Amino acid sequence: MSDIDGIDGIYEGPATLIIGGHETAVMATLRAGGPDGPGRWAGSVGADGLQAAFWPAVQSGGVTLRLPDGRSARAEIDMDAESGTATLRGDGPAPF
Repeated sequence: MSDIDGIDGIYEGPATLIIGGHETAVMATLRAGGPDGPGRWAGSVGADGLQAAFWPAVQSGGVTLRLPDGRSARAEIDMDAESGTATLRGDGPAPF
């Protein structure tokens, strides 16, 4: 947990994106609170060669993010096709 600039928590490390029932391993950089406001969390995820896997989630508007300890949360996802990085925005309790 962090008290910097209103950030309630930070997570950097491995995670799993669940997109339409398919699991994809990613590296995540996430924060809760801060500029996103209380009760919101956001960040980015990325991995080599995942652009194609992200598109169904972008079209459907959501994914589930699961951390190694089993905690998970739903999030909206947006894809940067050029970099292969996706940004996440979640409402409610952060999974970290």
